[in-house]
Amino acid sequence: MKLYGGVIACLFALTLAQGCTGKDDTPSGGKSQEETLIEKNLLDLANAQTQFPHSKDSQSILRFYAPDYEGINNGKSESVKDIEKSLADVLEQINLGAPIGISSKITNIKTSVTGPSGWATYESEYKVGSGGTVLQTNQEKCTAIFKKQGDSWLIRHEHCSTMQGMTNLAQQQTLGCPIVGNAKSSIYHTPGGRYYDQMQFSPDAVCFKSEEDAHSHGYRLSQQ
Repeated sequence: MKLYGGVIACLFALTLAQGCTGKDDTPSGGKSQEETLIEKNLLDLANAQTQFPHSKDSQSILRFYAPDYEGINNGKSESVKDIEKSLADVLEQINLGAPIGISSKITNIKTSVTGPSGWATYESEYKVGSGGTVLQTNQEKCTAIFKKQGDSWLIRHEHCSTMQGMTNLAQQQTLGCPIVGNAKSSIYHTPGGRYYDQMQFSPDAVCFKSEEDAHSHGYRLSQQ
């Protein structure tokens, strides 16, 4: 489902307005129990992402998101299904023998809770590597809205943007490796292609600066 920026803005405004008039149950000089739980959830999520190549358990990550989760990452909408697909792509490469490693860190967490609603701002660093080489680095500033479900705080909305001075995967590809070839099939993939993102994690990936470069090495364009 597409998420419009106005929805997030309205929800944040409502949360903040309620926070200004609601009862403050935060102990002096510290966080409330619920705020601490939200912070712990974010740290546990980062740990689950880091451990994913070993656990191979998608639910260990998906359990932190509400079923109706909607997010925006650098201007692109994201749903639970998108997260599931991303995890499935990584898992497929792991099962094929790719030596994938993930490092996920969340820092500078600030939280607030009003009734069944909560929000947090934080900085996220996410790295994906293969065979000792870093393939993807994302360093972002994020804001998230949480909703209480039972004893858990689930992420309902999340908005992340690349920190100034940092490069995300798309920028890295544009600047350094926009075309990715498969050394086994001699087929190359371009941005937007079905297997372009998946090939980023393959041990058979070959980097080309242009399609002409790929052609000169005997590679042909993927038809998918």
